[in-house]
Amino acid sequence: MESKTYKKLFRFFTIADFEKEEIFLREQHKQGWRVVKYTLPGIYTFESCTPEDVVYQLDFTDIGTDQKSAYLQMFTDYGWKYLFDVNGFSYFCKPAASQRPEDLTIFSDSQSKLDMVKKIALRRVLPLCVIFLCGIIPQLPVQAQFDSLPNRILFGFLVVMFVLYITLFIHFGITFFKLKKNIRKDD
Repeated sequence: MESKTYKKLFRFFTIADFEKEEIFLREQHKQGWRVVKYTLPGIYTFESCTPEDVVYQLDFTDIGTDQKSAYLQMFTDYGWKYLFDVNGFSYFCKPAASQRPEDLTIFSDSQSKLDMVKKIALRRVLPLCVIFLCGIIPQLPVQAQFDSLPNRILFGFLVVMFVLYITLFIHFGITFFKLKKNIRKDD
């Protein structure tokens, strides 16, 4: 009977950091740790394995369950192994050995990767903007006017949320425009 060894690591990647996450997972696999589970907000469970260069790719999709099997079959046909879904992202992997560089990405071209990032912006960042503009911003001056302890606590919480949201928006914007710039270079 074979005994498997597991480890858990915490790493936080924003929705704009999917490429960094792919690199992280690839490096872990090269060190002999294959990802078997991911739990929000950033807990990865790895299983020991033979060290190997395996490429990981994430795809953000909003397809329904009726189309899921055809979607997964398409990736299987191109040699990708489906791992799991988390928060709208599907995780795939493929051994890098004896593969052409163009076969080590799930995207047919740079534009399709940019289209995925635009989809992330519409489905995830835009709702955050609405919450930010309609919920957090209007409450900051209101809560700042009151001097009671609960209002101070709420004001402090809103300030923290304000900073987190602004940081997320700036980070996503920089990532988006870098990708757009790289696509223009490739064309």
